[in-house]
Amino acid sequence: MFDFIIVGAGAAGCVLAYRLSEDPRNTVLLIEAGPEARNPFIGIPKTAGRVLLNQRYNWHYSVEGQDSNVSPETWVRGKVLGGSSAVNGMIHVRGQREDFSGWDEAAGKDWAWESVAPAFAAIDTCYAELGGPSVLAALGKSRLCEAFLAAAEANELERRIHLDDSEKSACGYYRWSIGHGRRISAADAFLRAAARRKNLCIATSTVAERILFDKQKAVGLECRSNGEKRRYAGAEILLCSGTVQSPQLLMLSGVGPASDLAGLGIDLVHHSPGVGRNLREHRAVLMQFRVNSGDSQNRSMRGPRLAWNATRYAIARSGPMAEGFWDVGAFVRAGEGQGPPDSQIILGRFVGDLKTKKLATYLGIQCIGYQLRPESCGSIRLASPNPREPPRILPNYLATDIDRSVSTRLFRLMRRIFSTTPLSSLIEEQVTPSLTVNDDEEIAEAYRTGGVSCQHAVGTCRLGADGASVVDTRLKVRGTTGLRVVDASIIPTMPSSNTSLTIMAVAWRAADLILNDRQGRA
Repeated sequence: MFDFIIVGAGAAGCVLAYRLSEDPRNTVLLIEAGPEARNPFIGIPKTAGRVLLNQRYNWHYSVEGQDSNVSPETWVRGKVLGGSSAVNGMIHVRGQREDFSGWDEAAGKDWAWESVAPAFAAIDTCYAELGGPSVLAALGKSRLCEAFLAAAEANELERRIHLDDSEKSACGYYRWSIGHGRRISAADAFLRAAARRKNLCIATSTVAERILFDKQKAVGLECRSNGEKRRYAGAEILLCSGTVQSPQLLMLSGVGPASDLAGLGIDLVHHSPGVGRNLREHRAVLMQFRVNSGDSQNRSMRGPRLAWNATRYAIARSGPMAEGFWDVGAFVRAGEGQGPPDSQIILGRFVGDLKTKKLATYLGIQCIGYQLRPESCGSIRLASPNPREPPRILPNYLATDIDRSVSTRLFRLMRRIFSTTPLSSLIEEQVTPSLTVNDDEEIAEAYRTGGVSCQHAVGTCRLGADGASVVDTRLKVRGTTGLRVVDASIIPTMPSSNTSLTIMAVAWRAADLILNDRQGRA
């Protein structure tokens, strides 16, 4: 019998395991479906793309709800110690304080900015101990990046030393979750030290298939490891499996919309119609350009230059291999009226071939842009009562007028920036989308057919003080005892940034609440 069973060793699960096992009296089991992060490409920042294609280290989910003439979309989630923090784009940034004003309204003072801010500071301290976060500007100036920033400034965006939050409209270099030339995943930052603790057990290659209940009380977990079923007993089960898998596991275990579960022959534990609903995701438009600058890393990551840069990295952990993919960008107000940024732009000094999924053979750059707080909501639904069958993902992108309006205006702002000197002088051709894309309908089509998911999905086990929420203000699953959800799925509204740092802060804050509750029972 463990005091805590944590399901999922991603950004949230690693933080929880670290925090809860600090007290040697707490026995903690951390379960991860994937293996340890022994593949050397996981630690090398520039080889993230290679790892993403490897299904040994990732879940690849097909997305529904698109027209037949649209290329199939895949959502990728990390399946390895560290979860998606071991395979993501490494941008280390938090959203606006205003994000948590909405959480405060939904869930009370436990999730107000004043309660969560110390968690962000604590996460940054842990990363600093490993030499991160890093910034390209500190490693060496880039002609393409500087041209982008100058063009952004010419479009009335203030330049900052680096973008560490989205509080106001500005441009700058992003911080990376990289230290001393290596990716810093949540496993690196939190599990590396905690794994030596005798009260923490880590079970890799172990897939959680069902939560075990005694009436409404969660008492354990049924898993599969190396083809064998295993059962673990725990005083408290903490789901950290993410926006796709946490609602899936709840529904497989009998917690979810009663009619949906009945249709699949799953015995009902508690009718919770919000499980799997409120799915939100950043839908980005992708722009690709051919450039005349050797600063594009399409040259440095091919042929003899790649061999030289690999050697340089092996010897000194420096050069392009030690850098992230996405270098600079901006937080902007694309919508009408005054207010904080409502959109984000991210630029990388590379361009990929959309057909081969490899680097293009020409010199290029690419940029994505997306609305920060989309109103459109989709859902995660069970496809089968079989836990080995992936769930159905219906994202419902750009379904509201405001989402389409902001996204359209952002598209035009991005076009203006790339048409402004000195950046425009480095661009030979816009490869995609075509320059003929101009009116609102054509722009919406560019998002639909040529857009990308940013892998930032949240919201499917919504946090709230209202009875319709899936978890209460202390992240306890309503209608049950001994069960909480602690991951991106509890976030009620879309954060105004990349989500990895926010998820870790959620877990840090959740640990405070869990430990306080435990002390209250002692």
